[in-house]
Amino acid sequence: MAWIGGLFLGLKPQRQPALEVILQYSVIGIGVMGVAYYDGINGTALVAVAGGLSVGIGFGIKEIISNFISSLWLLFEGSVRPGEILMINGDPCTVRKLGIRATQQRRGRDGAELLIPNQNFFTQEAESYTAEETSRRDAVVVGAAYRHEPSQVIANLEAVAKDHDKVLPYPAPAAFTVDFADSSINYKLLFWVRNPLEAFAVGSDLRQSIWTAFAKNGIGIPFPQRQVYPMEWPPSKDETLRIGGSSQMLQAEESESIG
Repeated sequence: MAWIGGLFLGLKPQRQPALEVILQYSVIGIGVMGVAYYDGINGTALVAVAGGLSVGIGFGIKEIISNFISSLWLLFEGSVRPGEILMINGDPCTVRKLGIRATQQRRGRDGAELLIPNQNFFTQEAESYTAEETSRRDAVVVGAAYRHEPSQVIANLEAVAKDHDKVLPYPAPAAFTVDFADSSINYKLLFWVRNPLEAFAVGSDLRQSIWTAFAKNGIGIPFPQRQVYPMEWPPSKDETLRIGGSSQMLQAEESESIG
């Protein structure tokens, strides 16, 4: 029936599931009404009771109704469908099934199954990668010592990205100087991958390759170092005298230099 109705109404194939859901619940509703009429239930009384309960039920299941209407809208619009990749809280997730209440998704980071209420797609932002075009841009940030020429570092970063088989040649990877930090110049390497679910693994591979390339070409990655001097608190008497003696000697040396 949905296929015939889609041909008659001129609907696109991706909107056919919405028509299937509407027809399914319409058949169920007509069946319930038919059974009630066959059993001799007074339709007027049933409508009156339903009207009286509608207010209380509406407040109790408003979230369910909202999710149901949202699912129909999503199905008709075709913006969210199985196979599409969505970014949920920064993690790429694959849409597995669009249900009446929630959308079932599989998170690429750990394979967890997520149930996202359908109304969230109308109240929260979500990055969408359509089923036809799933390429995604990611970045790797790394710091190099000040003694190295930025052009040399940028050339090494771009060469590492171009050598990776899962980094797209177009748009080509590009590296940029982004910040002058306390002990390093920070660089950002931008690259594109075909499958967003592989961006995390590709980024890990690039970081390992960057470390190897830097070591091979003598490019250092600085890191902060701290020296901790142990001290006694409260200071002992000997240490106090030693400190006081050092101060007196220092003052004597300063007096001699002034004289």
